[in-house]
Amino acid sequence: MTKSAKRPKGVILVMVCFILFFLITLTTAYVYSIQTEMRLARNYVDDVKAYYLAKAGIYRCIAEMRRESMSGKLAPRADLPEDAETLKRFEEIFLCYPLGDGNFTVKYQDEFGQKGLGPMDEASLINISAWAEQKSYESLKRLFRIALVDDETIDRLTDCLIDYVDSDDFPELSGAEKTDYEKMDPPRNIANAPMQDASEFLTVMDMVNYLSPGSVDETLWYGTPGFETNQWMREIWEDYMDEVNPAEPPECHPGIKKFVTVNSRVAQVNYNTASPDVLRVVEPDSWENLVEQRRSEKLSGSTGAMRIRSYGRCNNYSRMVEWLVAPGSDYPTILKCYEE
Repeated sequence: MTKSAKRPKGVILVMVCFILFFLITLTTAYVYSIQTEMRLARNYVDDVKAYYLAKAGIYRCIAEMRRESMSGKLAPRADLPEDAETLKRFEEIFLCYPLGDGNFTVKYQDEFGQKGLGPMDEASLINISAWAEQKSYESLKRLFRIALVDDETIDRLTDCLIDYVDSDDFPELSGAEKTDYEKMDPPRNIANAPMQDASEFLTVMDMVNYLSPGSVDETLWYGTPGFETNQWMREIWEDYMDEVNPAEPPECHPGIKKFVTVNSRVAQVNYNTASPDVLRVVEPDSWENLVEQRRSEKLSGSTGAMRIRSYGRCNNYSRMVEWLVAPGSDYPTILKCYEE
């Protein structure tokens, strides 16, 4: 063998090592990809399970509503001794009820920190759209005094809200109609019809600020940050609400979002299920008597819709499904559905 025919020593070994390195890298990438796909698949399965667990809570609550409607009771209260048995049952069937690989909880929070299990009576809140349609000036002004003290701003807010829901194009004294909304930047739409969602009130607030810049801010709707968890803030607000003629705006307040709805299907607040805070706004002179009176007798008010909010949980995933239903002798009529 000639000298020129000799091959360099170690070339084959280098080639084998390179091929092995390439195969190991490819295998590692493939295994990592498979593990990622499996993890995503498990997460997707857990998410789907959480969703259907939430739906299971909805259907369980509907079944319970049909059961309770036979006794004429859809929303048990903690301050009524005769409701103690129902509330105990609600804890068993609506609080972290185990099902399959997870659980569901059917609960509501009435925005004042009072947590309840089962369905919530939507008529326990103020139907702000119905009040505006009926042109309940004084009632609306009391509602806005939760957060405002300036009479001019309160009047403008009341008139703008009434114009927002009425069907004509004739503005109230301090109100605004379609042409005013078209002048805004960007232009806004006016409903000229009952509100479909309570958040439409934010558009009315924008109009008020357009007509009178800086007169209201978002705390009117959302409340003072930290109000729900700060007892000191709540005491300040209660003292403010108890004053006959407050001279200064409240230092803190819960915001009107926590008081209102547009889905109750009835104009009158149900005095039997409303929280004391709502009753304080609706009947400022007699709310304490109503709270005491309803412990022994049924007060005026009816239930037009119930809100069912169900949370499903599976491993680290949770889903929320909310239905608004109209109670009936048979299966409740589904009015609205919301999922997140």
